[in-house]
Amino acid sequence: MRDLPANVFTIPPDLDFTRTLAHKILTGQLPLLDGPVPDPLSLIDWTVLVPTRRAARALTMAFADAGAERTRLLPRIRPLGDIDDDELASETVLGGMPELDISPAIAPLQRQFLLARLILSWAASNPDSKLSQAVQSATGQALDLARSLGTLIDGFDNDEVSLSVIADLFDADLPEHRADVLGFLDVVRVEYPQALADLGLIGATQRRNALIRARAELLAENPPAGPIIAAGSTGSIPATAELLKEICRLPQGAVVLPGLDLNMDDASWAKLDPQHPQFGLKELLDHLKVARGDVTVFAEQQASDAGRARRWFVSETMRPSATSERWHDFIHDRTNALQMATEGLRWIEAPDQHCEALVIALIMRRALEDAGRTVQLVTPDRGLARQVKAELARWSIEVDDSAGEPLMHTPIGAFMALLVDAAAARFAPRPLMALLDHPFTLCGLERSELSMAARLMEIAVLRGRLEQPDLANLAADAEKRRQSVDYHSHGFVQNMDNGAWQRVIDLTGILTELLAEFANLFSSNRPSSLVDLAKAHIRAAETICRSPEDEPIPLWCGDAGEALTLVFGSLLEHGSSCPPLGAQDYAAFIKKQLISVPVRPKHVPHPRIAIHGLLEARLISADVTILGGLNEGVWPAEAEIDPWLNRPQRSTAMLQLPERRIGLAAHDFAQAACGESVWMTASRKIDGQPAVPTRWLLRMKAILKAAGKDTALDAQDPWIGWGRGLNDPGKHRPTKPPRPSPPVAARPKRLSVTAIDRLIKDPYGTYARYILQLEPLESLDQQAGARERGILVHKALQSFTEKYPGSLPQDAEAALLSEIGEVFRSVVSDPALAAFWWPQMERIAAWYIAHERAWRQDAVEHHAECKGVVKINVAGQAFTMRAIADRIDRRTDNTLRLVDYKTGQPPAVTPGSAGYSPQLDLEAHMAIDGAFDGVAAAPVSQAAYMRLSGGDPGGELKPLKGDHAQRARDAISGLQNLLIDYADPAQPYLVINASERADRPFDFDHLSRWREWSHLLIMEDDA
Repeated sequence: MRDLPANVFTIPPDLDFTRTLAHKILTGQLPLLDGPVPDPLSLIDWTVLVPTRRAARALTMAFADAGAERTRLLPRIRPLGDIDDDELASETVLGGMPELDISPAIAPLQRQFLLARLILSWAASNPDSKLSQAVQSATGQALDLARSLGTLIDGFDNDEVSLSVIADLFDADLPEHRADVLGFLDVVRVEYPQALADLGLIGATQRRNALIRARAELLAENPPAGPIIAAGSTGSIPATAELLKEICRLPQGAVVLPGLDLNMDDASWAKLDPQHPQFGLKELLDHLKVARGDVTVFAEQQASDAGRARRWFVSETMRPSATSERWHDFIHDRTNALQMATEGLRWIEAPDQHCEALVIALIMRRALEDAGRTVQLVTPDRGLARQVKAELARWSIEVDDSAGEPLMHTPIGAFMALLVDAAAARFAPRPLMALLDHPFTLCGLERSELSMAARLMEIAVLRGRLEQPDLANLAADAEKRRQSVDYHSHGFVQNMDNGAWQRVIDLTGILTELLAEFANLFSSNRPSSLVDLAKAHIRAAETICRSPEDEPIPLWCGDAGEALTLVFGSLLEHGSSCPPLGAQDYAAFIKKQLISVPVRPKHVPHPRIAIHGLLEARLISADVTILGGLNEGVWPAEAEIDPWLNRPQRSTAMLQLPERRIGLAAHDFAQAACGESVWMTASRKIDGQPAVPTRWLLRMKAILKAAGKDTALDAQDPWIGWGRGLNDPGKHRPTKPPRPSPPVAARPKRLSVTAIDRLIKDPYGTYARYILQLEPLESLDQQAGARERGILVHKALQSFTEKYPGSLPQDAEAALLSEIGEVFRSVVSDPALAAFWWPQMERIAAWYIAHERAWRQDAVEHHAECKGVVKINVAGQAFTMRAIADRIDRRTDNTLRLVDYKTGQPPAVTPGSAGYSPQLDLEAHMAIDGAFDGVAAAPVSQAAYMRLSGGDPGGELKPLKGDHAQRARDAISGLQNLLIDYADPAQPYLVINASERADRPFDFDHLSRWREWSHLLIMEDDA
């Protein structure tokens, strides 16, 4: 039988592979040329092997379409699974075999856990190794290394290279870090095979290879009664190549190759390198011992002249660089054929990936306008594919994306990730609110009820929260906030009634009860069993998903629910073999699991449109094909750098080099580029960085330019312009600066001295805050900063002054530090920030007490946080001004001293100068008038800003100079004039433009949108 001629065929890339294959089988031209037409019932005895499951489904549809006029049974169509790890189901691929004595395969997670344990054991035995130290820092590091080692082992298994060759790599004179890595790989060489043997298991790839080789041996010894055809495989895996070798020499066997180039000259064929698309087929033919000239071309008579020209053009584009000097000859001899080759082949280079996605979506949308026309996007770039799907959604077009969506990106996967993120952050405000905002989160309440309580809790408890996050303290924090509501609190919080507060208290209690177990795992972060962590995760998720009616939990429903079931089912099945994990390591691990599992919908949203990856697109054709993401580094992808073995070591070990992947990507491009209507797209920028078109596109352009056909690939329609037009709002009309002029009756009649300062510096902010009644919310991830530092110092000095209103205590500095420490603990819970701030507090206390001793000698009364109210006549109308003075001292000469504490830079003290604030001068007017509670009217002899910076020195006194009475009168007069202006209904509350404002943003910049129109003012000034 081995002396029989090989039955090897090829289908040109310009023909639909699966349809042509089905046609040739049904017309009796396979497995032998001019054979009998198979009977409709006899096909059940035929076997057709194709590379992937998707190719098997496509061939099934091709048989259905080709034989639609009559009923027939289909052959057994099975995937070989010789392309990637997702296709290793060889038990069903090669069905019909007798019982084989082959050990079962180890599950992927089980292997990862096994390798992780071996890694940790090695690290414990090699404590001086830097790699060992990195591994021992966290179990998660061992799991990541185990995943990477699994990829390395698969490479050895795919190429059927024994792990024992690793020992041969130690002979070279290596740098220390490479020797360290090779020493680590001894775990893989020695301990891993032994551990597998002890379990009675083998690797999944090993088992697949063993099954394929067993099938090859069975075919050699007992040829099947029915025909067997292997179609579309390039035999990139040695075991598959051996199977193809046996099939092609069977009396009723045949091998059908995809897109073998029979027109390439022999010199080029001899010099193919691994990056060439024909390299894999050349290696396969060498293994089959079949000359390229002995391969039969199928359906050549059905190919069009345009298809032949395109095939020739793509072949020349891929010509090996060693013979590229022949381009000159063929360009000279076949210039006219280039025009035919480029018909239906177009290239669009978009400015960026977003525009590229828009263009692709438009092309796909147009293709669907023709009834029955199919269109597919082929791209390895998942980001581009997602953008195209999003753009197609604007026309309500759901697309069949063969790669699916990562489980993490589905609502179910996102919910599980949000839960673990919140727990890992100890339920800090932002991740907690993200979890509560997810529609799956119910906590036994109606969704509307939970949303309302969550919003109240967010504003009243979580925003501006400076305490270290801790779910156990959440209820106590809520009650503390409720008791401490004062004039500093947000206006919304000040107006919350008891019912609203009760909702907040109830929700904090529910969350604490439902999530306590999961939260405790993260707060302790003690190593735990992966099974226990996964079960706690599931219990927490199911608990907070529960509705008040106890409806079915949505976590396990639908396609995503099935994928989640597989993820956690595998964790529970194999988790006992995982090394103990800290909760933080578990959070990182489970998110990697969620992102690595694809969810593929079982239904096809639209039968005529699809998005395929390179693997899925092999052997599948469409009327319109779009090759997207044709940029270097994307298609082809950059050659992966093996973290374990460098190129010389891989070569020594007889492992495939990274360039082999480029050759496979080139073959995919060459196959798809020969379609009838092909659009090729690339981007000039990817993620804001310059990008270049793929090398194959540049070769095409070079050939056409040499032939004088520079524009042959240019699209005739303005696709980029149309794409931009989808989001073009039309003529841009910049908004004018807002000039709100509310009725006089709506304007404020009562302001504090700080609000008056705001009215001067930010009129629009006054309008938003006191007329529109808007108030900025504090951040959800509030960090203690300058504001909190100022509050701390103010409270501590107020407490100290009230506690010691007369003479200072004996150890005044220690007493002040005690007051600061007490307030400090209530405001700052971050140990790092406390360590940073405390030396500043010590310097403030030392400087303050030194000045206070002198001041206490000429003062008889000391008042802190004095409230005052005064009426001002404004054009016959009363205006109320209020203030809270940081400190007022009555001196021995019955005059007053006003002090305003500043922990930041104090304002200018000279009226009319830049940065001047009338705050102290207005407070002086109130003090002279006796407007402060408990402080009798008296002249002001001293007023100063006390800057308490905590630097060196710890503070600085910045006194106001001049006659304080006159300064007070001038300030009141200026205020009256300002208020008279705003009593005019035509006076607007203007936005301070860029040239007049400080560097810091104002609270309502987003509302005034000043950046949209500020340039107009500059243009007017220039004019």
